[in-house]
Amino acid sequence: MEYTFIHPDYTEETGTFLLEGKSGPSIAMEVLSKNEVVLPKFVLRPFKIEASFRPNTEFKVVYTGSYGTIDMTLSRQGQVFKLHTVYKHHEYEHAYDVEINVAEKKMLVAHTENGEERTHLDFVLEGKMMDLKMLKMQGKVQATRWFEAGPVESTFIVKGNNYELNIAHNNKEIMKTKINVQNFKLKAKMNLDFMEQYKGTVYMEYNAAKKVF
Repeated sequence: MEYTFIHPDYTEETGTFLLEGKSGPSIAMEVLSKNEVVLPKFVLRPFKIEASFRPNTEFKVVYTGSYGTIDMTLSRQGQVFKLHTVYKHHEYEHAYDVEINVAEKKMLVAHTENGEERTHLDFVLEGKMMDLKMLKMQGKVQATRWFEAGPVESTFIVKGNNYELNIAHNNKEIMKTKINVQNFKLKAKMNLDFMEQYKGTVYMEYNAAKKVF
Protein backbone atom coordinates (compact mmCIF):
# COMPACT_ATOMS: atom_id res chain seq x y z
CA MET A 1 0.00 0.00 0.00
CA GLU A 2 1.36 3.42 -0.99
CA TYR A 3 0.93 6.43 1.32
CA THR A 4 1.39 10.20 1.01
CA PHE A 5 1.36 12.85 3.75
CA ILE A 6 1.38 16.55 2.86
CA HIS A 7 2.90 18.75 5.57
CA PRO A 8 1.98 22.41 6.31
CA ASP A 9 5.03 23.55 4.31
CA TYR A 10 3.68 21.51 1.35
CA THR A 11 6.51 18.96 1.43
CA GLU A 12 5.34 15.47 0.64
CA GLU A 13 6.14 12.38 2.64
CA THR A 14 5.68 9.25 0.57
CA GLY A 15 6.37 5.58 1.09
CA THR A 16 5.11 2.03 1.08
CA PHE A 17 3.37 0.06 3.81
CA LEU A 18 3.92 -3.71 3.57
CA LEU A 19 2.15 -6.49 5.46
CA GLU A 20 3.31 -10.04 4.85
CA GLY A 21 2.24 -13.37 6.27
CA LYS A 22 5.04 -15.91 6.49
CA SER A 23 5.16 -19.67 6.84
CA GLY A 24 3.84 -20.87 10.16
CA PRO A 25 2.22 -18.55 12.74
CA SER A 26 4.34 -15.48 11.88
CA ILE A 27 3.81 -12.07 10.30
CA ALA A 28 5.94 -9.10 9.17
CA MET A 29 5.00 -5.43 8.83
CA GLU A 30 7.28 -2.82 7.26
CA VAL A 31 7.25 0.86 6.33
CA LEU A 32 9.58 1.90 3.49
CA SER A 33 10.10 5.65 3.03
CA LYS A 34 10.70 7.05 -0.43
CA ASN A 35 12.14 10.30 0.94
CA GLU A 36 15.91 10.67 0.87
CA VAL A 37 16.09 12.42 4.26
CA VAL A 38 13.87 11.44 7.17
CA LEU A 39 13.17 14.49 9.33
CA PRO A 40 11.70 14.57 12.88
CA LYS A 41 8.47 16.09 11.50
CA PHE A 42 7.80 13.00 9.41
CA VAL A 43 4.68 11.04 10.33
CA LEU A 44 6.14 7.59 9.66
CA ARG A 45 9.78 6.74 10.11
CA PRO A 46 10.97 3.59 8.33
CA PHE A 47 10.57 0.53 10.55
CA LYS A 48 10.00 -3.21 10.44
CA ILE A 49 8.18 -5.48 12.86
CA GLU A 50 8.44 -9.26 12.74
CA ALA A 51 6.30 -11.42 15.02
CA SER A 52 6.19 -15.18 15.49
CA PHE A 53 4.17 -17.42 17.77
CA ARG A 54 4.48 -20.97 19.04
CA PRO A 55 1.33 -22.06 20.94
CA ASN A 56 1.80 -22.35 24.72
CA THR A 57 5.58 -21.96 24.31
CA GLU A 58 6.85 -18.69 22.87
CA PHE A 59 5.84 -15.30 21.47
CA LYS A 60 8.59 -13.27 19.79
CA VAL A 61 8.60 -9.71 18.40
CA VAL A 62 11.52 -7.95 16.70
CA TYR A 63 11.28 -4.21 15.98
CA THR A 64 13.89 -2.52 13.79
CA GLY A 65 13.78 1.25 13.30
CA SER A 66 15.92 4.33 12.90
CA TYR A 67 16.56 4.51 16.67
CA GLY A 68 17.68 0.93 17.11
CA THR A 69 16.40 -2.61 17.49
CA ILE A 70 14.15 -4.17 20.14
CA ASP A 71 14.04 -7.96 20.38
CA MET A 72 11.42 -9.25 22.84
CA THR A 73 10.68 -12.89 23.66
CA LEU A 74 7.95 -14.11 26.01
CA SER A 75 8.32 -17.82 26.78
CA ARG A 76 6.81 -20.43 29.04
CA GLN A 77 8.28 -23.64 30.45
CA GLY A 78 5.76 -25.36 32.68
CA GLN A 79 4.96 -22.86 35.43
CA VAL A 80 7.94 -20.64 34.65
CA PHE A 81 7.28 -17.53 32.54
CA LYS A 82 10.16 -15.50 31.08
CA LEU A 83 10.27 -12.12 29.36
CA HIS A 84 13.62 -11.35 27.71
CA THR A 85 14.07 -8.00 25.95
CA VAL A 86 17.19 -6.71 24.18
CA TYR A 87 17.45 -3.07 23.08
CA LYS A 88 20.33 -2.13 20.74
CA HIS A 89 21.10 1.50 19.98
CA HIS A 90 24.42 2.42 18.32
CA GLU A 91 27.18 1.03 20.57
CA TYR A 92 24.84 0.33 23.50
CA GLU A 93 23.04 -2.91 24.23
CA HIS A 94 20.58 -3.27 27.10
CA ALA A 95 19.02 -6.56 28.17
CA TYR A 96 16.00 -6.73 30.49
CA ASP A 97 14.80 -9.97 32.07
CA VAL A 98 11.70 -10.81 34.07
CA GLU A 99 11.21 -14.39 35.25
CA ILE A 100 8.20 -15.62 37.24
CA ASN A 101 8.14 -19.06 38.85
CA VAL A 102 4.53 -19.65 39.84
CA ALA A 103 5.13 -22.96 41.61
CA GLU A 104 7.98 -21.66 43.80
CA LYS A 105 6.40 -18.18 44.23
CA LYS A 106 9.56 -16.43 43.06
CA MET A 107 10.31 -13.63 40.63
CA LEU A 108 13.51 -12.21 39.14
CA VAL A 109 14.08 -8.78 37.56
CA ALA A 110 17.44 -7.96 35.95
CA HIS A 111 19.03 -5.32 33.72
CA THR A 112 22.32 -5.78 31.85
CA GLU A 113 24.18 -3.05 29.96
CA ASN A 114 26.82 -4.05 27.40
CA GLY A 115 27.25 -7.42 29.10
CA GLU A 116 27.56 -6.02 32.64
CA GLU A 117 24.74 -6.67 35.09
CA ARG A 118 23.50 -3.40 36.58
CA THR A 119 20.36 -4.46 38.42
CA HIS A 120 19.38 -7.85 39.84
CA LEU A 121 16.40 -8.27 42.15
CA ASP A 122 14.99 -11.52 43.55
CA PHE A 123 11.46 -11.60 44.96
CA VAL A 124 10.09 -14.35 47.23
CA LEU A 125 6.46 -14.60 48.28
CA GLU A 126 5.07 -16.54 51.24
CA GLY A 127 1.38 -17.32 51.45
CA LYS A 128 -1.22 -16.62 48.77
CA MET A 129 -2.16 -13.40 47.03
CA MET A 130 -5.34 -13.13 49.12
CA ASP A 131 -3.59 -14.41 52.26
CA LEU A 132 -0.12 -12.90 52.01
CA LYS A 133 2.36 -13.60 54.80
CA MET A 134 5.57 -12.05 53.48
CA LEU A 135 7.06 -10.51 50.35
CA LYS A 136 10.84 -10.19 50.31
CA MET A 137 13.05 -8.44 47.76
CA GLN A 138 16.84 -8.74 47.75
CA GLY A 139 19.60 -7.88 45.28
CA LYS A 140 21.30 -4.82 43.84
CA VAL A 141 20.19 -1.72 41.95
CA GLN A 142 21.99 0.54 39.53
CA ALA A 143 22.63 4.23 40.18
CA THR A 144 19.88 6.72 39.34
CA ARG A 145 19.41 10.45 39.85
CA TRP A 146 17.92 9.71 43.29
CA PHE A 147 20.30 7.14 44.79
CA GLU A 148 23.64 5.40 44.37
CA ALA A 149 24.21 1.88 43.10
CA GLY A 150 24.44 -0.84 45.73
CA PRO A 151 22.72 -3.72 47.54
CA VAL A 152 19.05 -3.33 48.44
CA GLU A 153 16.70 -5.37 50.61
CA SER A 154 13.03 -4.92 51.34
CA THR A 155 10.60 -6.97 53.41
CA PHE A 156 6.82 -6.67 53.64
CA ILE A 157 5.41 -8.77 56.52
CA VAL A 158 1.82 -9.41 57.58
CA LYS A 159 1.29 -10.30 61.25
CA GLY A 160 -2.41 -10.47 61.98
CA ASN A 161 -3.66 -6.87 61.82
CA ASN A 162 -0.13 -5.48 61.61
CA TYR A 163 1.65 -4.72 58.33
CA GLU A 164 5.38 -4.00 58.34
CA LEU A 165 7.48 -2.59 55.50
CA ASN A 166 11.27 -2.35 55.86
CA ILE A 167 13.70 -1.10 53.19
CA ALA A 168 17.51 -1.06 53.41
CA HIS A 169 19.91 0.30 50.79
CA ASN A 170 23.70 0.08 50.87
CA ASN A 171 23.40 -1.66 54.25
CA LYS A 172 21.58 1.35 55.73
CA GLU A 173 17.98 1.42 56.89
CA ILE A 174 15.94 3.66 54.59
CA MET A 175 12.38 3.02 55.72
CA LYS A 176 10.70 1.22 58.61
CA THR A 177 6.90 1.32 58.66
CA LYS A 178 4.27 -0.38 60.81
CA ILE A 179 0.52 -0.16 60.18
CA ASN A 180 -2.23 -1.56 62.41
CA VAL A 181 -5.41 -1.85 60.31
CA GLN A 182 -7.60 -2.67 63.33
CA ASN A 183 -6.68 0.38 65.40
CA PHE A 184 -5.95 2.53 62.32
CA LYS A 185 -2.48 3.44 63.52
CA LEU A 186 0.57 4.19 61.41
CA LYS A 187 4.18 4.48 62.54
CA ALA A 188 6.93 5.25 60.04
CA LYS A 189 10.62 6.08 60.02
CA MET A 190 12.40 7.27 56.86
CA ASN A 191 16.11 7.87 56.46
CA LEU A 192 16.84 10.40 53.70
CA ASP A 193 20.64 10.30 53.87
CA PHE A 194 20.76 8.88 50.36
CA MET A 195 19.43 12.21 49.00
CA GLU A 196 21.85 15.09 48.62
CA GLN A 197 19.35 17.92 49.18
CA TYR A 198 17.17 16.40 51.89
CA LYS A 199 19.47 14.49 54.22
CA GLY A 200 18.04 13.54 57.61
CA THR A 201 15.50 11.29 59.30
CA VAL A 202 11.71 11.66 59.27
CA TYR A 203 9.53 10.15 62.00
CA MET A 204 5.75 9.98 61.56
CA GLU A 205 2.93 8.60 63.71
CA TYR A 206 -0.74 8.83 62.82
CA ASN A 207 -3.89 7.72 64.63
CA ALA A 208 -6.74 7.61 62.11
CA ALA A 209 -9.40 7.06 64.78
CA LYS A 210 -8.39 10.27 66.56
CA LYS A 211 -7.24 11.94 63.33
CA VAL A 212 -4.05 13.01 65.04
CA PHE A 213 -0.46 13.07 63.71
